[in-house]
Amino acid sequence: MRCWPRWGWALPRASEAHFLVLKLVGAGYLVYLGIAVLRAKSRPLAFTAGAPVALWRLFFDGAMSNWTSPKVAVFDLAFLPQFVLPGATHATVSVFVLGRAFAVMTILVKGPVGLGAGLLAHWLRARPSVLAGAYRTSGAVLVGLGPTLAFERRA
Repeated sequence: MRCWPRWGWALPRASEAHFLVLKLVGAGYLVYLGIAVLRAKSRPLAFTAGAPVALWRLFFDGAMSNWTSPKVAVFDLAFLPQFVLPGATHATVSVFVLGRAFAVMTILVKGPVGLGAGLLAHWLRARPSVLAGAYRTSGAVLVGLGPTLAFERRA
């Protein structure tokens, strides 16, 4: 996915007409997505029956994707040094300790979120009517957000 260039926001900010076009296109797209969700046939969640994977392997794969992500490196280099005192004797060690503390907190938050998502998927799989209701609700919310965006005023 390409990131929108910083200069790309200058045109809608400078021109009321461009802002209006961008806003109306976005509102129309939200309505289109909502209608598509409402018209979609509700199907039960399908889980593919692949070979079982060990939990340590799942953890390792997730950790590697996080460690090799440039987003994490940029966060660590831009955010964490703010919390190191300017005259610190061992600034590198301080940043390392802050990074590891952040990693531990991330595991403590994302672990239960992942577990909860898995449990919710199994719960929804056993109750297709609830899943159909979730589709209808999300479609209605998207359709409702379209006009809300269309009538939004510029700050």
